[in-house]
Amino acid sequence: MLKIEKNQIQFLQRKKLQEFIKKVEQFLLDNHPGHARGLASRGDLDGWIKRVVNRAIEKGFVTEQQICRIVNVAVFNGEDYEKADWAQKIMKEDLSANTMTIQLQQGSINQIKELRGKVQTLLKDVKERRIQTFCEENQERLQTLGKYRYGIKLPDEAAELIWLKTVATTATRHGYKLQAELSLWMEIAMAKGLYFHEKKWAKNILDSNLEPDKKLLKLHELKNNKVNMEIGGQYSGK
Repeated sequence: MLKIEKNQIQFLQRKKLQEFIKKVEQFLLDNHPGHARGLASRGDLDGWIKRVVNRAIEKGFVTEQQICRIVNVAVFNGEDYEKADWAQKIMKEDLSANTMTIQLQQGSINQIKELRGKVQTLLKDVKERRIQTFCEENQERLQTLGKYRYGIKLPDEAAELIWLKTVATTATRHGYKLQAELSLWMEIAMAKGLYFHEKKWAKNILDSNLEPDKKLLKLHELKNNKVNMEIGGQYSGK
């Protein structure tokens, strides 16, 4: 009968683990290339994988599928994911290793969705504050410059605020967020109309390959152009 020495068993176990770690590395490269590149740039790709795999094995996760799920969790929530309350709650339950890794992966995805929702809410609040600030700071400008230089006559304050909000929202939709950019967009709107961006001459500029700031400056430069740009004023973007 063939007898295998203890050191031979340990060698075979290490070799199997190394082969498995290579599979996990390929999984990471295929499914999370950005994360893998970040780890590689810091010289920690191999170390990160070994830490995640070894800690997964210590918790009783031993199949390739189970450990790949844990790799997903570690990518999304960090390799110390198990310290989070949501993860601890799952790991305290009486679950099989397979069910636990499925729930951990789903819990990780839920955390990302929740965070994304919070970020979207924050961005929406920032956008609304930006628009509100613009309206407050430019209402008098609309009442004076808009009325006496560009002949804009609006019936009341509510209409003025709607006009200003439309200006800010439209400019933001085109990627302009700074107050100075919104101010330039407003001046073009006063000269060429609230929906100037829908006109052919403006669309030619907005659709060109110019940098965003140069597009805005070109629009502003042409705001006082008296030529009928709808007929012959196409802009090539050169």
